[in-house]
Amino acid sequence: MGETVGVGTGAPAPQASRTPASTTAGWKPALLGAVGTILVLGVIGEALAFLLYAAEDQARPSIADTARFGGFVFYAFHHVGLRFGGAAFGGIGANVTVALAMLTGTLVALWLLALTGRAIANQAGGSSLARGIQGAKVALPYAALCLGLAFVVRVPQSQAAAGLSTGFPAAHPSYVAAVLWPLGLAAVAGFVGGFRSHAPTGVMATPWGTRLRAAAGGGTWMLAVGLILSFVGLVLLTPFAPDVARDYFRPFDQSFLRGVSVILGTVLVLPNMAAWVLFPAMGSCLEISGGVFGLSGSFCFLSYSQFPTTHAIAGIRTPSPNLPSPPSGYFLFLLAPLVAVLVGGAIAARRADGGTKQEAVGVGALAGLAYALLSLATAVLSTITAKASGFGQAFPGAPGAIHARVGPALASTFLVALLWGVVGGAIGALWESRRLPMVPPVRIDLPPRDEAWAAGPR
Repeated sequence: MGETVGVGTGAPAPQASRTPASTTAGWKPALLGAVGTILVLGVIGEALAFLLYAAEDQARPSIADTARFGGFVFYAFHHVGLRFGGAAFGGIGANVTVALAMLTGTLVALWLLALTGRAIANQAGGSSLARGIQGAKVALPYAALCLGLAFVVRVPQSQAAAGLSTGFPAAHPSYVAAVLWPLGLAAVAGFVGGFRSHAPTGVMATPWGTRLRAAAGGGTWMLAVGLILSFVGLVLLTPFAPDVARDYFRPFDQSFLRGVSVILGTVLVLPNMAAWVLFPAMGSCLEISGGVFGLSGSFCFLSYSQFPTTHAIAGIRTPSPNLPSPPSGYFLFLLAPLVAVLVGGAIAARRADGGTKQEAVGVGALAGLAYALLSLATAVLSTITAKASGFGQAFPGAPGAIHARVGPALASTFLVALLWGVVGGAIGALWESRRLPMVPPVRIDLPPRDEAWAAGPR
């Protein structure tokens, strides 16, 4: 739209007509897309908040506080920390910041922002890289709006101290995180949406560009299949733990709305649950770590050597207890990463459309690197962090700051994902390319037959 069609050698003319406007193009769809994404995520957050409000028979918070809670859920979709202080600790001046991400909401945000990036790129045009940069424009209005809303959903200290906020202490989203997390997420999603908005051009249209795109797609499939299979495995455990299922659905005995709110909350953290199963299944672990007085430590509570049974947890007496190994049946979870990397490697090889096994195996292994990077990003987002500070003012000698985190061990998660991805991706690609030659056939140009006889012995 809006392009002029040249005559004769018309290809350069449209490019020249679009280049000067490319820097200013796309800001309107960027703003509209940012607003639309915030509205959709806001509706999801408020739906959860008001479901909880309707399910509460007594001691309900005010409508305003319920709406603020929905706003806090919105920021939880972005891993933005929620900062509590003042009345939450008896007015001693301390504060605690807790950050987590409800990854279903995060995925919805990334999808909508990618669609916005595609719309921006289609308006601005250009090469694949230029389209990606154009699509990332959505990050600026999105981050600005998220920062502005952080001042709206807060519970002021004065209001909490006066008792005007029933059930809520003084709290607000971390203002720095309210800019940086939405900015980073929107920039990545917008770039990907813009980059994929048109057929590849330039370097990405070369054979190496095709291999890179195939590897990225294969790595994405590895993570998606792994998460899905991990959640399916978690569901299949339900018959072996009937008490857990009974406790989960018990809120329906109290009221239908309370049960629905529990299910909606579970849906919002399904990727978190799947990630916390997949990464230990690969050989990493879930850990609790923290630091105080300059000292730090960690404790792995879920791996192939540590399993948190109810009896073992009840008997914990030391900071670093030794938990029992998991039952042998839990080793079936190895199938989740195994199937995932084989499928992802095969998909990468198919998309690369190479001519030899050697090329296919290389693309499958490269997909493993993409899988490791995506796994690391997922591990970071699924981690719960907490930081407390300011207690030293009320309690002399108390530590100035205490920090803690619960989630996948980041270093081991990346390394085991890299190992699984590279090896499994290469094997999956080798199977997909089983009918191809190992290396390109060597062509030998022989002289014509008459010349060969003439050159023979005399």
